[in-house]
Amino acid sequence: MALKIDYELTGTGWARCTVRPARRNFSFSVSYDSDALKCLVVAAIAMLGNTDRIAFYFDGHSSWWYWNIDQNSPTELTINISEIAPEVKLHKPGTGEETLSMEDGVKSVIEFKCKALTFAQVVHDAAANVKKTHGLKGYKELWANHDFPSHELQLLAKSIAASAKQTP
Repeated sequence: MALKIDYELTGTGWARCTVRPARRNFSFSVSYDSDALKCLVVAAIAMLGNTDRIAFYFDGHSSWWYWNIDQNSPTELTINISEIAPEVKLHKPGTGEETLSMEDGVKSVIEFKCKALTFAQVVHDAAANVKKTHGLKGYKELWANHDFPSHELQLLAKSIAASAKQTP
């Protein structure tokens, strides 16, 4: 399956993430209220390490973008991205703790399957492109709340190399 992920900083505190599995295309805005690029890189590392499931979210302009990644087999993932409208109450009953819940107001916007190594490679390429385009200083200026995930990107590169050696 052809997969591409583009991640572009579009202005101070804003980015656009575009996910293109096969012939589909889904794009959404991301705010620096979440460390979105780092979350994506860490998820790729985890899934190459045979984690069964990981979930995280990007804070967007008018919604949260909830990523749920499941490992179907040692090499295949199912990735689901859902939109959570801001008016949805996300609380654990009786505790007052916030939690993500698949209740009304949550809509799956795209779901696809891909190889774990493919996912890791496209995430690496997207992050490396951001670093090449903006540099560490430029990234910090535009994504003010968070530094570029340099250490995590290095770990991802090492994980990809190790996984590629094991893949026939």
